[in-house]
Amino acid sequence: MNTKQITQLLNIGQLAMDLHKARFVAKSAKDAYHLRLFQSGDDFDGLDPRKPEHAAAIKFSKTEFAAYLDAKRLAFNLQRRLDNACRKADLPRLVVNPC
Repeated sequence: MNTKQITQLLNIGQLAMDLHKARFVAKSAKDAYHLRLFQSGDDFDGLDPRKPEHAAAIKFSKTEFAAYLDAKRLAFNLQRRLDNACRKADLPRLVVNPC
């Protein structure tokens, strides 16, 4: 392996660790959002911004929902960056011997 390949592997490893952390943050943000919805006291399956009875719960959980969307977007972008880095990497391919 040359220096370029080692650098690519290190970059892929760092992106994989960042993705792992981002997915954990996204899951935590989703849990915080659901907890906030539960704290709102409303009993329903889904929020519909067109329904006036959901307006209070939407307003009550607005910041948690925004944090959840941001975390989810970051995780998706890191997944895309990792996929691109793996695809563009000039690394030797593993060949599996079917024997």
